[in-house]
Amino acid sequence: MKQREYLHLLKETKNLESIVDIITLIFDEFSTDEYIPAIIEEGLFTREKGEDFYLKLVVKHQSIPLKSTWLKNNFEFFLEEPKEESINSKNDQFIQNVVTHRNFKSNKLYQLNPLLVTDYITEYEYDNPTHVNTFFNEEYSNLKGKPVFQYIDNNLMIIKSSLKYYINKTDNNIYPKYELVAEFEYRTHSKHLDYNFKNVQSNNAIVKADINANSMYILGSVTLPINALSIEREAARNIKVVDLNSSTARSLDSTHYNGDTTEGFVCFQKEVLDKLKIHYYLYDVVIINKENTENQYLIDVLDDKVVFWEAEYNKLPISIKDEIDSYNFIPKDMTGLISPAMAAMQLEVDWNWSEKLQPSQKLSYKLREDNIKKSIDMGLTFYDPTDQEEFRIFIMNIENITSIKLENFNPNLRDVKNLKDIRNQVRINDNLEEGYLSVLFQKYCYVVHGMMTNG
Repeated sequence: MKQREYLHLLKETKNLESIVDIITLIFDEFSTDEYIPAIIEEGLFTREKGEDFYLKLVVKHQSIPLKSTWLKNNFEFFLEEPKEESINSKNDQFIQNVVTHRNFKSNKLYQLNPLLVTDYITEYEYDNPTHVNTFFNEEYSNLKGKPVFQYIDNNLMIIKSSLKYYINKTDNNIYPKYELVAEFEYRTHSKHLDYNFKNVQSNNAIVKADINANSMYILGSVTLPINALSIEREAARNIKVVDLNSSTARSLDSTHYNGDTTEGFVCFQKEVLDKLKIHYYLYDVVIINKENTENQYLIDVLDDKVVFWEAEYNKLPISIKDEIDSYNFIPKDMTGLISPAMAAMQLEVDWNWSEKLQPSQKLSYKLREDNIKKSIDMGLTFYDPTDQEEFRIFIMNIENITSIKLENFNPNLRDVKNLKDIRNQVRINDNLEEGYLSVLFQKYCYVVHGMMTNG
């Protein structure tokens, strides 16, 4: 959401309790967003005029009582000498700024406090003069994820998820147990507080005001409720699975990724391939992400459906699941849910499983094993061509990669003539029987694979 300006709200307050309410309101307004303010800077204060407002976040262990304001100096981050009176107590090391500075080429960049960095955060090349370029990703797939920091109205925002592993409720058994504290400074020449105002000192907030002849200086720390980090959770997916052991339909178990204790088949209508081909190359029984080829998933493409193992479906990025979930269905016939090749590889531990692949799968498997880099670089994929132009591109790629030309085929065969016409952009007979392109595709792959295998 777009941030509002908070200075005008602060100038309307009559007591310090109202300022605590405004600090809480700031974070309430982001209760359903992915990001919350990490640093807010508004206004300009000089000795003679103006006002400004500055806010930052710290994390504090819940066992440490809030006894003073400004628990940590701005951007402070270093090892401290234990204080004699608190050697045996939890103190400064358990209070940390959320945002600190990093020096990079004589420039100070905002960064997430290194003590708060988890394995879900990855740093990329620096591409801006203000903050370290880090991204948060907790999905199984190797994705770039979402930026840890964003700017909205010149204020630095931080993704909530980057902090959630430290902020836990007091009454559960999840650790560690830190809490967020918003620390702020408000300076103004407008003396808008009631003359009999009182400083705030409670378990959750400390706010103090210093008033002199022509200005007012207010400093405070406010503990934020645990729901300050709450976001709208992903709804349970309405995915039905055919259980491997019982061959009955059940709901998706989204918690496992290896199939060791439970497994099933997630079936999709064949039309799902139109969605998948946008993002993935298809090779034998694997789809490969176009943006990051390390992200690969087992898939079984049959005549009447597309099937993922349940664990493989769980590994898919959320964005892909959102696109394909509507194609999920439970087949009426619970037999033959996977191909003989997939069954041989995954269930029968047959080292010769690739011999049971279809012709196009055998060719793609060989290329995946022998020459995947060049194949991927050329954008070669093995979805059945939907028209002659897709088929033409496929033939051109195969000839380029394998050096096997159609001129090496038997020129007297009708199929070879049609293949040459497709390659040369001559439209073949529109009255050919339905499914002919798919059949021709398999025949072409069969011959090419044979020539590659037998020389």
